[in-house]
Amino acid sequence: MLRKLLFGSILLSIISLIVIISGMFVIFNRGIKVFEQEEIENKEAAIALFVEDVYQELNTLARAHAYWTLANEAVQNNDTEWIEVNLSKYLYEGVFGVDLLFIAKEDESIVETYGFSSTEIKNTELYYLAIVEDTIANSLLWVDDQLYLMSAIPLANDDETDKNGIFIIGRALHDELLTYAKSIIVPVHSEHFFISPTDTPPEIDEHFVVFEVTSVDSDMYIYAHIENAYTNYIRDKMIGHTIAIISIMFSINVLGFLISIIISSKYRKKLIISMGMIQLSNQEFTRIPPNRIEELNLIGEKVNEMLQRIETDYLALTSKNIEIVHLLSKANELNDPYTKEHSDSVAKISEEIGRRLGYSSIDQLALSAQLHDIGKVFIPLDILNKKEKLTEEEIVLIKKHSEYGYRILQGISGFEVINKGVLYHHERYDGTGYPKRLKGDEIPLIAKIISIADVYDALTSKRPYRDAFTKEEALEIMKDKSGKHFDSKILAVFFEYIDDELQLDLNMDNQ
Repeated sequence: MLRKLLFGSILLSIISLIVIISGMFVIFNRGIKVFEQEEIENKEAAIALFVEDVYQELNTLARAHAYWTLANEAVQNNDTEWIEVNLSKYLYEGVFGVDLLFIAKEDESIVETYGFSSTEIKNTELYYLAIVEDTIANSLLWVDDQLYLMSAIPLANDDETDKNGIFIIGRALHDELLTYAKSIIVPVHSEHFFISPTDTPPEIDEHFVVFEVTSVDSDMYIYAHIENAYTNYIRDKMIGHTIAIISIMFSINVLGFLISIIISSKYRKKLIISMGMIQLSNQEFTRIPPNRIEELNLIGEKVNEMLQRIETDYLALTSKNIEIVHLLSKANELNDPYTKEHSDSVAKISEEIGRRLGYSSIDQLALSAQLHDIGKVFIPLDILNKKEKLTEEEIVLIKKHSEYGYRILQGISGFEVINKGVLYHHERYDGTGYPKRLKGDEIPLIAKIISIADVYDALTSKRPYRDAFTKEEALEIMKDKSGKHFDSKILAVFFEYIDDELQLDLNMDNQ
């Protein structure tokens, strides 16, 4: 009977391990695919924004020279000397990045052209929209295997009346712009980066990611073989975690075999009582105490040894998880040096607030505060450090950083509370925050603490778009938001901490 029980347990354990291993690999692979797909979507959005920025720059330049009464009159009067000095040659040979230029009258008679033939431009939808529909138009145009970003606009007076012709300029996708486009998609093999007017990929034995940009005339297809170091690193770590979990499962099964043998003996009840005393506390298992009965004492020692191994594997697994997170955090700091100083300061302030509140896990609070902006690793640096007012699209993209951070940390064992601080640190007490518009006690305590520390450090730090506020100015701003953006009780504790800091600074100055 005992042999049958042992054989059945071994067979069941083997089947269980096979199912667990298969399930974990399926889950890990799906997770990696979701991560990679989201990363590709973010890069597609960044490429579209890059093209739109070039269009906007060309449109601004075209407006300044096409909506010009003197230019309109010069074109109608065929004043080629004035046109060359003030429009065509001036723009084409100047520092404006204009590589193509075309000027024509309303009757489609050509006044000036640089860089390409009149036939090439007159057959485009871009030309039709500007000269027939009298609208500003943008398009991509391939000329002799070179891609140009184009802007077309009707000629008119200063007040945009008397539209009487067409003004077109274009900029080549030259090495500088190509380098910037690559920087959006990196990491990528430099020799495996192609831009093509067709959706037919290059014929080499590599897996390409395709980024498509369309227009009314031509399309641009970017083929890139991306080598994602972060994904490879995480995949390797997941395999390591799988092995660790299998070891733990195997150890537990061995422990089960020992229990199966012992429970058939006359000491079953005493052993069950001893095993029932095992529990996990602060990442450590309680041990089975010594027993006067030799057999039970021997089993207890073996079980304690097994528990020690499980503890070691558990701590190693936790250490690997934290290692992955710190890698991503370092990537974020390299992307934006301000983020490191800001994160360190927010972590310090959050710890002080937590201690004064009697928060139960200061270590988790500090780590959550340190990682609260980790999602900004997916936000382009030119948006993070932009001095001008952000567009609505850029604001929406930046607001996604808390969700990006949550996705990075989601599923890591022991990070459930930490992740709440990362996801909800921009929620407001009155329900006007993001991403979930939580309010009041719906917001986790850890997120309320980090929110106050985050806002204070942001206000007292110099940013590209403004100077830093003084401590006193920052406190007044935050006091006005008590009960609106912040929990008034936690804010009061924060004010006490700042008052103590200011008093300490004053005492040191007096010494």
